[in-house]
Formats: sequence, structure tokens, C-alpha cells
Amino acid sequence: MKTLIFIAIALLSGVAAASEFTSLTGVNELCLTTSEIGQKFGIEYSKSDLKAEKKLCSMDFYSSELQYKKKGVKYSLAVCPKLKNTSPALEVFAVDSDLTKEQFLNEECSKVQKRGSKLAKYKVSTSCSYTPSILGYYHFSRLLNIGQVPVGVLRSVDKSFHIAQAELGVKYTAHMSGWLPKNWSTLLKQLNNGRERITHIDGDKSYGALVQNPKGEELYRDLYGSGVSGYTKHALAKLAKKRGGIEKQFSKTFSNLPKLFALKDYTDMLIVDGILSQFDRYGNVDYWKYYYYKEAGELVRKKYKEGRPEVDAAMNAKGAIVLKRMLLKDNDCGIAFRNRTLDDKALKKIRHFSKESFERLKNLVGLLSNPEFISWLSIDLQFSQKDIALVQANAKTVFELINSGVESGKVKLDLNPEDFN
Repeated sequence: MKTLIFIAIALLSGVAAASEFTSLTGVNELCLTTSEIGQKFGIEYSKSDLKAEKKLCSMDFYSSELQYKKKGVKYSLAVCPKLKNTSPALEVFAVDSDLTKEQFLNEECSKVQKRGSKLAKYKVSTSCSYTPSILGYYHFSRLLNIGQVPVGVLRSVDKSFHIAQAELGVKYTAHMSGWLPKNWSTLLKQLNNGRERITHIDGDKSYGALVQNPKGEELYRDLYGSGVSGYTKHALAKLAKKRGGIEKQFSKTFSNLPKLFALKDYTDMLIVDGILSQFDRYGNVDYWKYYYYKEAGELVRKKYKEGRPEVDAAMNAKGAIVLKRMLLKDNDCGIAFRNRTLDDKALKKIRHFSKESFERLKNLVGLLSNPEFISWLSIDLQFSQKDIALVQANAKTVFELINSGVESGKVKLDLNPEDFN
């Protein structure tokens, strides 16, 4: 697999897209926002996406200055090794105002629960983690308007700093069971040995994805309980496989939007996971709550938060309902691993999809034969030629599965919010 040449990428993508940092040992690091060229292919990024990209690429891991602004207050940043779940990563925290950065590093990094707000994670291609998958999910989800996926940017990190963090990861997890201590040990060896898909071509940096850490999410328990392949058998799957129009299951009324969005999010998840060969979706689906209401004939969405009675009253006056929207939070175990969605035939006999999702899928299949789009995947998202060929084949398979059903009349494109009045 090719290695990363950040300077070339920065020049190809435009100087404004790249931010540069200098480590404590004098190594130059770069962070690249990867949406500038994506917009040329019609990918729509929200204002919050672009803001998040800029915030991620403003994070200086080494400065002790108050550099990160949140709700009008500036914080210093601290980096610690990740100490829970399975994949090794560096976590970036906004340091609590009653601590200095040095205190945080000395007192908090060894704790699983830390006194600070976790802002981001830096992940490289190790264990069940793959940089192109993280970046691919971010951009493909916006291209398909599918699900909610955290923003990710391309970043390099001083290899000596990363090695020191990996050594701490090994130390702090030594007493733990499970995969995390093993994976920290493996990553440390890979960094020391200069593994190609992790280290920069000149050998002094690692490279990976710096990805936004979601806030306020809750586990989407509707999808769990039947093991790693349970998403093919649970209640949403059964509803999505029922024949006939969606109105045979429930009427197209505004009060049934929660059911509609649950089905749409579920089938959308199968589409994007089928394209990007997701191996580890089980346990990695969450949700956010939103208010939905109609205004001037249009559907309006507002983020829901607990404990705001005045907002609840205002929303009730508008006739709003509260519903869950799926968040696909951890997307690192894709592309380079087994495609559980297609292998488990999760799309087989699904009879309901969103018309918009289908049309965007068709558009993606076309883009995957566009040399400029392929070049963008290769350069900015770090897809190898093997990755590109795999995604091309997967997208074609997913499209043909759905399209054959549409043409035969077995599949209905009726998961459309605008139809629910």
C-alpha cells in the first residue's frame, strides 16, 4: 500500500485546506480537511461539518495555550492514550479549567474516566481500524445523505510522540483483560518497526484520521440482543421485509414519522455498510433525539435536550414530536475487513428504501467510474487501488440488489418523510 506524502496532498487540495504544527522534537505535522474537493462532486456538507473540520485541524497537541473555544470559553488541550473498548487511539481532551495541562497529563491520563471533555480521537490503521474506512464513512454518508457519521480529517503525528503514547497505553492497560492491551502492544511494535500503512514515507510521522467525538448519544438498543448478525433478524428487519406499500404497515401520518425514520435509518445503514464492507457494526450504533415539526409545509428538525421545559412547551405548541435518529459512531473497521452486511445477506428481501437514498446510490455508482473522484479517494482519503476496486464492486452489488427489486415491483421506494402529513 502506498504511503502518505502530506505536502503533495496539501498542494493538490489547496493550501487553505492544510494546517501545520511543530512537535516538541521539531517534526512538522499536517492536518488536512478533506471536503474541499468533495464539494466539487456534489457532496453536501453542513455548516457544522465544515466548522468541525476546521476545529479538528486547529488542534495543536503540544501547545499549553488556551486554544480550543467552547461555549465562549477557551481551553488547553491534552492528549492521552485510549483506555477502554478494543482499538488503540489517542484521545484529545479539553482540560478542565481548574487543572493545568501538565496536571491533566500527570493525573488524568492513567484514568479510564477523566476530568475533561473528550473532543476527538486519532486512529491509525491497526487492529480492526483502517484510516480510509473512517474518512470514507464521513464523506460517503454525506454523499448518500445516509445516517449520521462523525466528521473526520486526515492528520499526521510525530512518530516519537505516538510511540511515547503507545508505551503509556501498554502501561496503563497492563492489568486489563480483553483486546485493548494486546492491541496497544501490537501498535507499539508496528510504530517501532515503521509499518507502511501507519508511518509516513520519511519515517518520522504516523498518519491516520482525527475524528470528532460525538456528545449526548444513547445506545440504539433496538438493534441488539441477537449477536453480531442480529440486525438481520430484529423487528426493524422484519418490518423492512414486509411486502406491499409502507401504508400496509402503518398510515402515512405525521405521528408515524418515528417508525418511518427508524426504517429509513436501518435500511440506509445497510446500504452504506454494504458499500464500505463494515465488519464491526454490532455495538456501534447510537442515536440522537430530535424534535420534528411542520412549518410552512416543510419538515423542520431541532436537536432535543433533556431538562428544557420552556423549549418543550414551544415545541409542543408547534405540534412537534420527539424521535430517534441513528448515529453510526465507530466506522473504523471497514473496507479492509469482511463485509458482514453482504456476507450475511442483510439486504436480501428488504422491500422498502428511501427514494432519495436510492437515487444517491445510483449517483455514487456513476462517480466511482469518474477518474477525478477516484483520484480524490486515493489522495485525500488514502484508498488503495484494492480498496477502490472493492468499493466499486460493493456499490454495484448493492445498487443491483435494490434496482432489480424496484424494476420487478418487489421493492418500494416509500421511506420518504415528505409523504407523511
